[in-house]
Amino acid sequence: MPIRERNVRNERFRTDSQVRKISFTAFAQSAGYVRTCQVSKLDEWERELPRLLREDGPVFISVKVEPGEKYGEDFVRLFHPKYRNEFRQALRRTG
Repeated sequence: MPIRERNVRNERFRTDSQVRKISFTAFAQSAGYVRTCQVSKLDEWERELPRLLREDGPVFISVKVEPGEKYGEDFVRLFHPKYRNEFRQALRRTG
């Protein structure tokens, strides 16, 4: 499958079957956001945040993150409807 490249408000992205690189800031700009920012490192975030908080809003901020270590909590169980209902019932019994 050929790679397609397009310019979206001066930001370039490409798509093919293996690569899914999307510019969320370009989407935000095309949706009407005048102010956008993209950060991918903590020091960028720390440097840009004070300026972003002073800007007239709305401001769209795209934060790129990398997966960290596996977290010990079982979120599938935590958010499963069965367990949420059991928790609600337990709260009703105690209240």
